[in-house]
Amino acid sequence: QNATALASYTPRYVAAPLPGALEQGRQFSNLHSALINRSPPAVITDFVKYEFSDAARKRGRNRRSSSGETALMAAIEQPELVQQLLIAGANPNEANLFNYTPLMAAVAAGQLGVVEQLLNAGAEVAAATIPWDSVGAGWPDVELGAVSGRTALMIAASGGSAELLRLILQRNPPRSPLDSNGRTACNLLESNTI
Repeated sequence: QNATALASYTPRYVAAPLPGALEQGRQFSNLHSALINRSPPAVITDFVKYEFSDAARKRGRNRRSSSGETALMAAIEQPELVQQLLIAGANPNEANLFNYTPLMAAVAAGQLGVVEQLLNAGAEVAAATIPWDSVGAGWPDVELGAVSGRTALMIAASGGSAELLRLILQRNPPRSPLDSNGRTACNLLESNTI
């Protein structure tokens, strides 16, 4: 099925597309939605070229979902796409509406290789979530915004593997902060069954 789609795929835009030209005939409107919908690699490459182009930057092209999730966050389960986005210029510290970063998302998903890619690209281990009013947001991870002050280390401590914790600890994260529930990484580690 994908082989057929790839064989018949042709880019939908010229070097400087008009607004909306890239989206014509597609069921998604930006790089984030193409990643979420697991589009064929050629389609994703097409969107990456466009959305990280100088023309798109000048127009202030938005690669985010309605909840503020970035394209990099949408790709965390696909290491090759994370690498492609980082090479194209994706910011490993660009967070969503409650300051949840791609690093935090990769840690929560247990993606050890992606965590390492993001750290090597300069992802900040000290970043912490902020309070977010998720009423009516309709986003699946709204509970993450209910607790502020969570760091990548805290997320790893609450459900990550020993390898994941070691990888984060090698970057000297802040170890004593409290989240809005009064918990530290050590408190969260106590309930980690992994």
